[in-house]
Amino acid sequence: AKYHKDVAAPICGMLHGRGVRHQILGGGRINHDKDTKKIVIYGHSMGFPWENDECMHNVTADLCRIAFPNYEVSWSPEGY
Repeated sequence: AKYHKDVAAPICGMLHGRGVRHQILGGGRINHDKDTKKIVIYGHSMGFPWENDECMHNVTADLCRIAFPNYEVSWSPEGY
């Protein structure tokens, strides 16, 4: 998808339809390199800005570490 809202819309609709309360914490990008087994989470989203300008990529990084235990996972608030 081109924009974060386009990725979020179907998931948010499904959650809403099931009565699940949810909140989008913010946006960014994920670079997933299968060959080197590295995931880098970085940047921000104009459509989903961070609350109080506090980047929470650490939450995404923790989830990636669980889903990809054999990967090196890092994050940074920098980049776009």
